[in-house]
Amino acid sequence: SAKLREGVEIIEQVLIDHELVENDGLRARFADFGASSLDIEVFAYITVIDFAESRFIRQELMLEIFARLEEAGLSIAFPTRTVHLVTEE
Repeated sequence: SAKLREGVEIIEQVLIDHELVENDGLRARFADFGASSLDIEVFAYITVIDFAESRFIRQELMLEIFARLEEAGLSIAFPTRTVHLVTEE
């Protein structure tokens, strides 16, 4: 739980630190236990008018979040599945 809390705090700090993110209303919150995930809700207003630029800022934010989580020793797990194929004889 301490690592999850740290991850949420890191994400929120990335949002706070970015000059093109409106501080009012931004948030990162542990939202749910998924089937194979711990879901964190991230919400922020990016203060640019151009859609393409907003997508670029979004990418910057996500890459920075990923880098800061890695620096803290946290990783994003991706679900894996094992598929067994059975042949009929």
